[in-house]
Amino acid sequence: MKILISEITIGNFRFDYVTNFSIESSWDTFTDTASIVIPNKFRKDNKTIVVGGDNTFQRRDPVKIKIGYFPNLQTKFKGFLANIRPESPLVFECEDTMWLLKQENLVSKLFTRAKISDVIEYATASLPDLTIEYDNPDTEIGDFQVDNKGFVNAVTVFEVLKKQFGYFIYFENEILQVRRMRSVLALDNPIHKMSFQNNVIQDNLVYQRDDDVNLVIKVESIDLDTNTRIIRYGFKVKGETVVSVVQRTGQTTKSLNVLNLNAAQIEEFIKDNIDKYIYEGYIGDFTTFLEPSVEHSDRIEFTDLKHREREGRYLIKKVTTGFGINGGRQTIELQNRVL
Repeated sequence: MKILISEITIGNFRFDYVTNFSIESSWDTFTDTASIVIPNKFRKDNKTIVVGGDNTFQRRDPVKIKIGYFPNLQTKFKGFLANIRPESPLVFECEDTMWLLKQENLVSKLFTRAKISDVIEYATASLPDLTIEYDNPDTEIGDFQVDNKGFVNAVTVFEVLKKQFGYFIYFENEILQVRRMRSVLALDNPIHKMSFQNNVIQDNLVYQRDDDVNLVIKVESIDLDTNTRIIRYGFKVKGETVVSVVQRTGQTTKSLNVLNLNAAQIEEFIKDNIDKYIYEGYIGDFTTFLEPSVEHSDRIEFTDLKHREREGRYLIKKVTTGFGINGGRQTIELQNRVL
């Protein structure tokens, strides 16, 4: 029988007992989060301490969560203490390195014919030692304005870059990743084998064919150089992406408005992002044990003794790790079939 163990470090305090905790991690959101629940009274140096009494814990304290089956512990979360809820039991709310970037107020700045790296480096200047990985740091995004009419931080800028240009910006192993969909799909990340008959505890998966996805992506932009309105439509025919100036009738339309893209840039935008909306394979999530330990942007390779035609490899979009009195589980959400 496997014995589930954990080790949590907050600041200088380390403990191996919790009521429960959960970790949410995804490349589709900017911030990985963790919620740790412990009894509201615990002991340090043989004294019972109530949070706040002697400032044992502070916002910004470093946090590390390890979990596994004895004797193997694996780090599942590294970040900072963002908030303490002095409830009963106590709740510690934690975020990854993105939390540090959220604390810095950016001043207004106008970029002319900017590259993506220009904007990212400006938004992250408060962390000068930060390592950043791009799919292409020299991609031009045109004119871009950071307009501070209140409080604007790096994540505010990242939200605009995601909405207008399709960038996913997230931390992975404390490295800031700046990638579009096609780049995320091409990552050479670990592959984990899963069997529907052996590893999957329960699932909310539905198998779809790309021809069954009755969807057209409509992208509209204003080219500021020519002051013209440009519309392009993206859809799939037999698995291949098609970009057209003509709307395809009889299908649901997903409309996206982006700023200051010319026709060529809109076509690139569609090709970079269409696989987020239209693909053949499973959609949904499933729950498994803590081994193998998986991370978002890894791959799951399914085997299915009952439906061989549905075997395949999938990109992991999100992992929710839970630990408590009922044991440990990973709930894994899929995004795209990659093989």
